[in-house]
Amino acid sequence: MNWAKVADYLKREYVQRLMPHGLLSWRYLLPAQDTRLQQHRQWWWHYPRRLPRGLWLLLELWLWLRWVGYGAWRASWRTVRQLGPAVAAREGLPLTQQGLRTLRLALCWCMPPLDVYRFKLYRQPEAALDYVYDLELPSYHRWRNTARGLTQASMRLLQDKQQQAEILATDGVPTVQALACLPRNAKARLTDWLGVKPVLFCKTRSGSRGQGAMTVWASPQGIQGRMLDGQHLENPAAVEKAWQALLALDDVLVQERLSNHPALAPLAAGEDAITVRFISQWHGEQLVCYCATLEIPAGHSAKNGHPWYIILPIAAHSGCLQDFPDDGLMTEQVRTQLQRIKTLWRSEAPLPHWHDLVTASYRAHQRFPDIWGIAWDWVMTPEGPRLLEGNSGWGTATPQILNGGLLARSSAG
Repeated sequence: MNWAKVADYLKREYVQRLMPHGLLSWRYLLPAQDTRLQQHRQWWWHYPRRLPRGLWLLLELWLWLRWVGYGAWRASWRTVRQLGPAVAAREGLPLTQQGLRTLRLALCWCMPPLDVYRFKLYRQPEAALDYVYDLELPSYHRWRNTARGLTQASMRLLQDKQQQAEILATDGVPTVQALACLPRNAKARLTDWLGVKPVLFCKTRSGSRGQGAMTVWASPQGIQGRMLDGQHLENPAAVEKAWQALLALDDVLVQERLSNHPALAPLAAGEDAITVRFISQWHGEQLVCYCATLEIPAGHSAKNGHPWYIILPIAAHSGCLQDFPDDGLMTEQVRTQLQRIKTLWRSEAPLPHWHDLVTASYRAHQRFPDIWGIAWDWVMTPEGPRLLEGNSGWGTATPQILNGGLLARSSAG
């Protein structure tokens, strides 16, 4: 047994973590329960774990006690203080009432206070169990996929970006082909590919959070770059350090950085790629679109340098952009950027090559009949859509803001 890995796991999951692994409430012990409560209980109970059940329960109890005794109070106070005044001004709901409802949900269900505002539960606390929360995502996706007979072969293919691109290309799906696929800890120089393409994008072969990913380019001062999290690599030494760190993580893909379609390029702040996230799902034996959004780079935070994005819903049947509902978290900076985008893009104009993207997404998903829902990330290039990757563990927050709680939809359906 690798005790260092065990210690790192326990530190990450039970020391640094603030909340249990799912919604947790004493109400799970009651005999009479509605189907939503039963579902949340099942997701918590079957959360992927690496520990014996008895030890896991003791550690979950520790997380619960720490949350209800301290964490929930502190997080609720900070969230209401930050977001409550805007809600009070816009909706007339007093801060005291917002605070009490937020704290009650945080204490009774171990619910993140930010999600109370994200889903407007300060207005309708009785709808809290309609939603799937980030802390339940692993259990939720496993539950949905198990119903379709998920196989490890499909998961391995979806997690391997290189193999995924190669196989889907044979199905006629326009994918991004790598200039190189380097084994972990390979001895390689970025200059070998900068002579082929002026700007490169480098990322790990597996994983979905962009850990270590970076864009690099040649300049009169030598190679420069920028990490996906916004950190600027100002000189060749910084680029080389980041490059070696990336090679140490996993096999690495070296790709050309994609250019935005001329019709979309003015919407972005800078030259970073505008992406389309198209979530396809099986409805019986037919593929349909659950949610589609356009994610537009809007600059970098002055506080930490991290990039931020404007997200706009896309009408799946037409490819036209729609307004994002005011979710209570929208800042004045976001509203300013939204207004700028509206002046540049006519609401009745469909995205270029939209129907090609829809057809290709469904064609790609047909390779995975045992995976319920897949989020496909695309870039609209001058030549048409190019698939970056597919992700089976996609976040549910934005889709639920747009379409309502997933459990409410399931009950209604």
